[in-house]
Amino acid sequence: VLEMEISGAKLMNGYLATFIDVTKRNTAQRELNRIAMMDNLTKLPNRMYIESLRDRFLAKLKRDQGFGAYMVIDLDHFKQLNDLYGHFAGDHLLVLMGTLLDEACRSQDCAVRWGGEEFVWLLPNADLTTTLQRAEQLRCRFTAENFSWYGEQISATFSAGCSCGRLDAEGSLSSKQQLLLLLQQADDALYQAKQQGRNRVMAG
Repeated sequence: VLEMEISGAKLMNGYLATFIDVTKRNTAQRELNRIAMMDNLTKLPNRMYIESLRDRFLAKLKRDQGFGAYMVIDLDHFKQLNDLYGHFAGDHLLVLMGTLLDEACRSQDCAVRWGGEEFVWLLPNADLTTTLQRAEQLRCRFTAENFSWYGEQISATFSAGCSCGRLDAEGSLSSKQQLLLLLQQADDALYQAKQQGRNRVMAG
């Protein structure tokens, strides 16, 4: 499909219209935008992408009058693993986490690499019980992976915090503020999971 840009100029005896094929330019711009919102290592979207998605997520929650859930995931003792086995081993774990997350997502979900060893999973129309179950399933899958690095078995785990809520149109907080509060609650639950020994899922 050709994408055209049209410009016009008024002449003494009519108009002059100029048609320019901008298909290649627009395609290149879309590819640059895609790359800017993609994590090169895990091939998951990045933090910039999920923030661009926030308005659509809010609109869907309002339209469906459903719950929205956040899951914040952090790989346990990641710095120590990096220091002990090297950054390539750490990268392998990040890619594994990204792959398992991508496989676990429903079509309406969005999982991103938030930064470092932290990931965020956005789940529209999922209640807290369902979100905790899915987090636990993912944790078990990740823990069960046989990860060998130059003949040495590496045991890797993660902790996760989950939160869930329904948007309150009558509340004092705006929809975006409510969504940010959900993310903060999930982050607080992650902190509790770390404090209680790691390798576990907590609700916020």
